[in-house]
Amino acid sequence: MLHVLPTEVTLNVLSHLPIPSLLSLPVLSRQWLDFFTTNQSEIFHNAALLHEYIKSEKLSLEDALSMNSTGRPWAAGSTACQVVQSRRKNRKHTRQARSKSTKSTPSWKDFCKSHPSPIWPGQEPYLSDHSHCEGHRSFQLHKNWEGKGRAVARVLSPPGSNVHRIKVDEKAGICIATNMFGGISVIHLFSSTILWCLPQSYVHPFAHCEYDNGYLVFDRMSGEKEVWRLASDFSTEGEVATHSPPDGEQMDASAYAATVYHQYAPRGQFRPWALLALPAFTTMYRFAYPTLICANSRRAFLYDVRMGSLVQTIHIHIQSICYVDANETHAFVCEPDAVHVFSRESGNEVLEIPADATVRCNLLVEGPISDKFITPLSVSPKGDKSRPRFIAAHVSRDGRDLVVLSHKRRVVFIRDFKRICRGEINLERGGLSLSIRSQDVCCYLGFEHGRVCVATMQGLYIFTFGPDLSAKAAFVRPSKNVSADSHQISCMQLTDRHIYFTWEDARRRQDIPLFEDAENARELPPPITPTLDREFQAPLWLERLGPIEKVSVGCVDFTLMPEGYAREI
Repeated sequence: MLHVLPTEVTLNVLSHLPIPSLLSLPVLSRQWLDFFTTNQSEIFHNAALLHEYIKSEKLSLEDALSMNSTGRPWAAGSTACQVVQSRRKNRKHTRQARSKSTKSTPSWKDFCKSHPSPIWPGQEPYLSDHSHCEGHRSFQLHKNWEGKGRAVARVLSPPGSNVHRIKVDEKAGICIATNMFGGISVIHLFSSTILWCLPQSYVHPFAHCEYDNGYLVFDRMSGEKEVWRLASDFSTEGEVATHSPPDGEQMDASAYAATVYHQYAPRGQFRPWALLALPAFTTMYRFAYPTLICANSRRAFLYDVRMGSLVQTIHIHIQSICYVDANETHAFVCEPDAVHVFSRESGNEVLEIPADATVRCNLLVEGPISDKFITPLSVSPKGDKSRPRFIAAHVSRDGRDLVVLSHKRRVVFIRDFKRICRGEINLERGGLSLSIRSQDVCCYLGFEHGRVCVATMQGLYIFTFGPDLSAKAAFVRPSKNVSADSHQISCMQLTDRHIYFTWEDARRRQDIPLFEDAENARELPPPITPTLDREFQAPLWLERLGPIEKVSVGCVDFTLMPEGYAREI
């Protein structure tokens, strides 16, 4: 090919290849190696365009490197910037990573190196020492999330339960679920074996729960918050939180559960850690380790679950609260008309995002035009002028980006909100608004690993945002014949490879092939069938709801490669 085609034609062909494919060519032959050595700059300049590291082919390398280190559009402290800074600090690593021809001056290849994989924010970039196979898998996983590859469905169906809230710990291999009729179950991924549970008489119906880093939090009807920890994380038998130890009820419930499910111990089992008695009744709470934020319309209480201590109280004074979030530096309070951001250092409000705020980038997400399980969606530069009402807000794990969801199918994404707080940029320039065209009802918001997922009555919208506030969208349709009588998705969670959500079994699409891991259950003893409380009496208000269709836990799995993939690579 190299001796037949002109250089310009070969470069044009290579401009359509992802970086993992480009990396494999120089090792094929001496001719390919020489071609890459001679044309490296243009090859990786085209790769930067393909992967959307830059948006204009006219952008010079100097300007691209400057933008990558000054916060326009990548802020200092971002993942890409951290990669650059770490390489500057470690000169030995830099010399090993660069080719001999680029020791003295940066190149487009170096620029691409400074960007993490679009799949794994925070991990090593494509051009590190990853194998050729791993590079292909990362890129294919990225395409799967965009709806351009392969995704399959899984079902986790705990016996006899109607799931309300879920929390998944893939490292521990468990799914925690609260029940509409009360109780908490811990299920093994993906065998549906119940490893541990608390009964209906102990955990009230429709209980909310939070989980992070081995700590489980759920509420009592009295407003107190119970904190439990994975049994495998305890260093001593009698270890508890120093400031707010658990009470006798927790200890009795723990002893009973440990007796019933002893054959699985300690896997998936929890022990009491703390009982938090709040200064006032709260209506919203969220846990982002180690901070538990509980709030009402007047005050937000922030606890450190490691000690069980109240570490801060923030006075907020809003009309109606609908969501809260927190990290080490800020607290976030969402009401229908605005999102309020408070500094944890001063306790003062540092940013208000009104529901009718205007942003420069307004995009319209078209509804799905096919009935496929997952499909990419087109995004166009249009906007919805209606005034929304916010229902949820989430901050990214790194504390940099903020996303807000409104009831009228609008998603507001703010890149590096701290720059707005510091006055370096205004909200109009730093925000992006996405309007979903489909006449649908939004139910839940998730924001993890650089992706935003919005659960609606019809399905799941997945959004990925570029460094320049561009956006890509995909749609997952897990159910059919959805109507106003359908049970909405009451909970949803993203990981780097899956989406977990509550799934109404009666409306599950039968044309979706279900993927099962039979080998996952082989290591477990025979399952125990949990006995429901014989004396449990459902509250009158719960009985009036009438029969509820069985709701289990569904999972969209993006990790599987295309058929024949192993043979291809």
